[in-house]
Amino acid sequence: MIRGDVRAKIRDVFNLFEYQPLRSYEVSDWNELGEAIGEWISEDVVRKAVLFANGWTIILDPEMVMPDDDQIVTTIYSADFVSGFFVFDPELRRAYETFQGTVKLDRGEPLPVETTMHLGRLNASDLLRFLASFGVDYSALENLHPFQIWELGEPAG
Repeated sequence: MIRGDVRAKIRDVFNLFEYQPLRSYEVSDWNELGEAIGEWISEDVVRKAVLFANGWTIILDPEMVMPDDDQIVTTIYSADFVSGFFVFDPELRRAYETFQGTVKLDRGEPLPVETTMHLGRLNASDLLRFLASFGVDYSALENLHPFQIWELGEPAG
């Protein structure tokens, strides 16, 4: 998530991560968005979705490779074995990551919302509370169509 509406400059944001924007298009359905960013294209091309909600530009990043840059204000993720979040303000303010239930990264002062989260194994409810602490209601995102889908060339190396 990036504070403010940077959709008009999202190409520049992707360039910061060394992605090469190849093309973009819009979809109007939440399920279609999920299918688009979840579909494997090739080893060198990925898709990400971009939307705007309550003062935040949100990049849906299924590969979870964009959290390590100070241009991103906050990022959260959860997969089968790894979960975590990063918050920048503008430097790294808080980082927390687990792998297979073991804490791998715990840096910075805990955020107030963390007292309501299961930090050992973040679940969907924890991630929703985290988003809500920044004023973003995940359940409302599906109504923010149309959604931008970006095809990006992967960074080299």
